[in-house]
Amino acid sequence: MRALATFKGLKRLEQASLKSPKDFSKLADYGLALFDAGFPDKALKILSGIPKASQQHSTAVELVKGHCLSAIGALGDAEASYRRLLQASSPDIQAIAFWSLADLKRPVLTETDQAHIHTLVKTHPKSDLNYLALFALGTLLDQNQDHDLAFQVFQLANRAVAALRPYDPMTYLERLQNLAQGSRPLPSSDQTPTPVFIVGVPRSGSTLLEQILSVHPSIEATHELPFIDTLMQSSEFQDAHALDNNNQLVDDLRAMYFEYVSHYYAGSPKVFTDKWLDNFWHAPMVFKLFPEARMVSVSRGVADNIMGLFRQYFATGNAFAFDLKAALHFISLTLSATEHLQRQYPDQFRLIDYELLVTNTATVTAQLFDFLSVKTATPASLPANLSGAIMTPSGQQLRQGISTDYLNRSTPYLKHLAPYQKQIDILEARRYALLAG
Repeated sequence: MRALATFKGLKRLEQASLKSPKDFSKLADYGLALFDAGFPDKALKILSGIPKASQQHSTAVELVKGHCLSAIGALGDAEASYRRLLQASSPDIQAIAFWSLADLKRPVLTETDQAHIHTLVKTHPKSDLNYLALFALGTLLDQNQDHDLAFQVFQLANRAVAALRPYDPMTYLERLQNLAQGSRPLPSSDQTPTPVFIVGVPRSGSTLLEQILSVHPSIEATHELPFIDTLMQSSEFQDAHALDNNNQLVDDLRAMYFEYVSHYYAGSPKVFTDKWLDNFWHAPMVFKLFPEARMVSVSRGVADNIMGLFRQYFATGNAFAFDLKAALHFISLTLSATEHLQRQYPDQFRLIDYELLVTNTATVTAQLFDFLSVKTATPASLPANLSGAIMTPSGQQLRQGISTDYLNRSTPYLKHLAPYQKQIDILEARRYALLAG
């Protein structure tokens, strides 16, 4: 399995760096791989030990150091790393630096930065990564409440990315059909630790949910784990019934998964989270492998969700995010998928309302802990500010505390959403029906 190969590769890189401690390129390779695998604290320690004069991949090292610092909450130091990249002569590197600054999700961009971005975009209109500078500019305009111009800039940025990474609706239509063919799970077992698969649409509150759950002493947050998704990419497992009557294969895959996940937690948690959002579509495989598992999805208001996607650059995947019409189509499919999950797995699946999660956190959290069969923590145990390594764009927002500030975030853009309002209303009605169910 490619997922397990990640850790074998890390071990090889570690051994190579130990054998040649003065070969800083090997140390850089090890540090960069650690970050990709989801260990920002370890990666930062390795990358910080490389003398700048010795960095053959200085740009990548400086960038990933910034990402590591952002992930662990050292935002001032992260900003300093990104600003050092602005000194590069390459317009692409400058564009990367500006978007990285914007993606800190706090007002660090200045009027001077705005002028610099304007110059960068005008001087290098054919730069391969011009769209990153546009995403950064849109973020700055959004923060300054110049929403009309921000929407125009975001639209330019999204169109540029959509041209490179067009949305393929057939991929998700096929996944929806496969989901509908899934069988009901086996009776739940007392196997521990129990996986909780956090799934759904990006920018809907999934990271907040993960962080809230991880407050409980019996629950460990892990990482965005591609194990199931990688499995499903194999032609051997694309049939929903691939595991039928093959108990040995089920046991082998379970053992591989638990070995993989064990790298992300210490001790013996009763429950751990796996926040790979696309596992939404792999529920039949998930519950055949792990009948004891639980799956939770957060549902955010449709207009807020699509604008959250529209303002965010995703380095990989999520092609639906770069076009509002595509985003609405994708959300429509996820609502259909949710209907299947509620019907097929009523005891294993829960849909959570983002609005209730941030306005009535203690009650929703207690219900979730009960669903996960862990002793309910008291409301006082929920921290005002969440901490720990967070490797998603939501990190800084979460560190400001559980907040209602992101409700109705689409309101300043409603006139630009007017052409889509009828479809938004239809999807919102479907969403409410599912939440009520």
